[in-house]
Amino acid sequence: MDRSGKVIALFVALAAAPTIAFAQGLATDSPSRDAFGPDENAPGTMLGGGGDLAFGVAYGNLEGVVGMVEVTQDGLFGSDEDLRFHLEGSQYRQSLALALTDEDFLEQPLQRTIRLSGFNVDPNEDAGHQYGYAGADLSMTFVREASGGVSRQLGFGVAQYTIDMTATMPVAVTAHAATYGAVTDVAYAFGGVDVNRVEPGWMPGRGWRATVNLEIGQASTTGYAKLTFGGEAFGRLATHTVVRGHAGVGLSAVAGGNDLPLFKTYQGGGIGSVRGFVAGTMGPVSTIPGSTEVAYPGGQSAWSAGIELVQALTAVDGLKALAFYDLGGVSGSARPFDDRRSSVGLGLSWESPIGPLSVFAAKPLDDKPTDRTETVQVAYGVRF
Repeated sequence: MDRSGKVIALFVALAAAPTIAFAQGLATDSPSRDAFGPDENAPGTMLGGGGDLAFGVAYGNLEGVVGMVEVTQDGLFGSDEDLRFHLEGSQYRQSLALALTDEDFLEQPLQRTIRLSGFNVDPNEDAGHQYGYAGADLSMTFVREASGGVSRQLGFGVAQYTIDMTATMPVAVTAHAATYGAVTDVAYAFGGVDVNRVEPGWMPGRGWRATVNLEIGQASTTGYAKLTFGGEAFGRLATHTVVRGHAGVGLSAVAGGNDLPLFKTYQGGGIGSVRGFVAGTMGPVSTIPGSTEVAYPGGQSAWSAGIELVQALTAVDGLKALAFYDLGGVSGSARPFDDRRSSVGLGLSWESPIGPLSVFAAKPLDDKPTDRTETVQVAYGVRF
């Protein structure tokens, strides 16, 4: 079913007070990366070193208006800890995250981040989840940078997820509750390696990057494991023309032949997957008793690949256009390539003063009757 529509994004970054430095952009929600780099010229505050405050507002045809605010504070109370607080909300989803990062933990070349996050999602039939759910997560991550662009990550955490059970639920949700309970306690550990040999700059033309990540955990009384691989490579065709290829695959295993908990399934669609499909709606569908609608519970494995031809538009610094071909799928089994979608399209990205802004127009090539598609998708804080 086609739910295409134009999406408009508006971003505003403001200096909150003379003692807070002007924000340089909105960053992705990464537990192991500082949202903003340090500014040596930033004035100090009562909490410690310099800080940043950023606001953002976006509008999408599914969530409506999305507002966000992010605060960072370097050297909290004169310590080595850097604070980051991120708050985001729409009429359907609200989330917050608080992180404390020590860039040289125990005076070693080791970054340590403690992160507390939570979210609440209200029912939204347009997004394919006809039920409400919430979660909270506490984790600690250690990252060690090595020479040659190699970094290693290790961490652990605990989480709790709650589904608001109602009389009529998707079959996949009922099955999840039977295995894991409506309230699911999770303990997990994770590790990964990232090798980054991509040349620096806003439009890299040479190099490659590869990642591998493993998560092992226990949800209620059931053990699970997830293994993901990803990679990308760049090649320069001309001074202002670059080709980029990328691919990734995600696998899983669950004790007793069960499916992954709903909160750990692989998702597909949208920016970073197959553009032109609504984020989170690719792959298996779950029927809802007494309804013609379906839900999208995610899958047990997934894959994605694609190629992009990028052209710098030198009339405006940081502006580039691209043509892309995306492939990918989300499978309900351990065989990721059982499912396949693809799309072609065009994109435009600008390295604006408040961070990268991107817009993509995509045409799905092999969508299915239960798929939800979007012609135009807009992103903030996404680089390609």
